[in-house]
Amino acid sequence: MKTVIGITGRVGVGKTYLVDGALKINPTYDVIDLDKLGHHVLQKDNVIKLLTEKYGDNVINKDNEIDRSKLGDIVFNDAKQLKELNKISHPYIKELAEYKIKESAANVILIVGALIKEVGLLDKCDHIIVIVADNKKREALMGSKKRIERFQASDETYRSITNHLFLNDFIKDRIEKFSILVQNLVS
Repeated sequence: MKTVIGITGRVGVGKTYLVDGALKINPTYDVIDLDKLGHHVLQKDNVIKLLTEKYGDNVINKDNEIDRSKLGDIVFNDAKQLKELNKISHPYIKELAEYKIKESAANVILIVGALIKEVGLLDKCDHIIVIVADNKKREALMGSKKRIERFQASDETYRSITNHLFLNDFIKDRIEKFSILVQNLVS
């Protein structure tokens, strides 16, 4: 029987850091990274067509692919535009994630992403772990993702969807403790 665990939280809390560490301890887990799925979805011809209809040809690069930087300049400066992008991309991300869950041969699948709820994958998860971190440490790690933060749900919103809260203080033993939490949820 498969166990699907959603790993979510705000930008910069270390979701990928913890999951990558857990994979080193237990490499049998399958990981579905919603950011990577989102990037993949932006390469689909039908999505490119919808996005160019919505935002114009200026979001296309010289290779006829979506220029994520230019698209980001549009959507991360206007909540309405971000909502429109999400209406286009989220159904495809959800469909691809559901397919990967179905096709996975792993007993444990970790879905990693800040937008698990928004994409509509909460009901696919047996457990949800919300990662939280000190705001100063989190902000130091955000870098170019800083502009995304103002559109993200609050820590309180994330906390409302879980009974498994994990504090990442970026100390080395956190990976081991996170791995133990995941293993306990599977057992």
